[in-house]
Amino acid sequence: MLAAAADHWCRFLYSHGWTWVRETLNTPGESYNMFRMETHAVLKLEKLLVSKGWLHPSNEMTSLEALVMFLWSCAHSETNRNIQKKH
Repeated sequence: MLAAAADHWCRFLYSHGWTWVRETLNTPGESYNMFRMETHAVLKLEKLLVSKGWLHPSNEMTSLEALVMFLWSCAHSETNRNIQKKH
């Protein structure tokens, strides 16, 4: 059991950027653990914010990546330093 838990956490520990976003959204239950929202809700929110013109991609990250990093920082009170490490 411990090995399975260690494997789970190690997989996300070294992921960052778009790889981390993709892994988190595609792993059952992980989206809620990280962002406090289910995957379908995150994707729907991103689509809404982009369609309203309130969220834009940049040269460095997609609009979805920016949104989930914001949700992650709010859900876990992450520091700016930790957020920058994920990007």
